[in-house]
Amino acid sequence: MGAEEARRRAKASGARARAAALGVYLVAYNLAQAAGWGLALVLLTQGWRAGGPQGAWAAAGPLCYVMQCAACLEVLHAAFGLVKANWSSAALQWVARTNVVALVVAETPEVWGETAVAAMLGAWALGELVRYPWYALTVLGACPRALTWLRYTAFIPLYPVGFLGEMVCIVRALPHLEARPRLQQGPLSDLVPEGLRHVMGLSPLSYHAFMMCMLVYYPVGWFSLYSHMFRQRRRKLAAGAGAEGGEKKKQK
Repeated sequence: MGAEEARRRAKASGARARAAALGVYLVAYNLAQAAGWGLALVLLTQGWRAGGPQGAWAAAGPLCYVMQCAACLEVLHAAFGLVKANWSSAALQWVARTNVVALVVAETPEVWGETAVAAMLGAWALGELVRYPWYALTVLGACPRALTWLRYTAFIPLYPVGFLGEMVCIVRALPHLEARPRLQQGPLSDLVPEGLRHVMGLSPLSYHAFMMCMLVYYPVGWFSLYSHMFRQRRRKLAAGAGAEGGEKKKQK
């Protein structure tokens, strides 16, 4: 009996240690992302003041590129059960954003001076400056209700701005992408490492043709996500109001 109890305690202790380590990692990751996007917003503002949209991309574009690519970790977090999230939904959102910043904008210097690029990056940065601190404080169990309200309210103006910015970037870039043989004529699989081509089973469509198809899907996908966020908003804010009401009753 004593040995069995010792094993149970050891198992419980190990589980607590793993949970604590995971919590530290998630807090560190989310704070690092918040800091990176905060710096990106500062650079974006400074770049805009110094050189308009072109200056904004030159100052903040590379950092936004890096921070967005690093967010692939969130897909892995969901896939391995480190967080409660749908990994396929996380992957689709990550791929959509990373595609725009890495393969559309970064590959097309002709659009760097577009206001839409700065608007898109600004909307992303503002949204992440709310989202990542919310995640970090939620892991710590210390998220204030005001931040939860902001998390599920800020998206209302920011999502449309980001979406329109992404759409304009794609439309403006398409003629220039068409003029690049690697992106217009080569199969889509040319854009990924050779070892992944067979696994991913990519279409023989050119990247330019793929992006033409994406222009049709983009509004549908965005509206689905936007509607989902409104449903989450109702659920989260209602739950917060219920918990707050319960606390007040206890205090009475």
